[in-house]
Amino acid sequence: MTALAQQSRSRRRRRRRAWRGSGRPAIPHITGNQSLWTYYPLASAAGRTAGDLPLYTVPGTGAARYIDAQHIYFTSSMPVVSTFIRSDGVGGLRSWSYGYREAMYNQMGRGMQGFRTLIEEDDAAGLRTTTTF
Repeated sequence: MTALAQQSRSRRRRRRRAWRGSGRPAIPHITGNQSLWTYYPLASAAGRTAGDLPLYTVPGTGAARYIDAQHIYFTSSMPVVSTFIRSDGVGGLRSWSYGYREAMYNQMGRGMQGFRTLIEEDDAAGLRTTTTF
């Protein structure tokens, strides 16, 4: 086995150990930096308090949950990315928090259609990006 093949194999092993070790996927970069994703069920609060970006919001109850005869807004136990943390390259960490709004479900057999709104907060820059579809 060549030295390059051994390095590649070693990297794959480290990735697998990092992935399994914390229950969360921590992916080491070739530069030594790392990335970490934290997942929570859509229906959970993801450990956030009232002043934080909510993980998921959906319109109230009753008629507000129905978009039309074929589509509804719903909540489920589906895991979604709550936070993303990455090495900043100079010994620190940068983190982003994510929020979701209005998961749409097609009742005529097409299943989940996606989210109406995705929100990303860059914690270091204090920047919030909201994408509405």
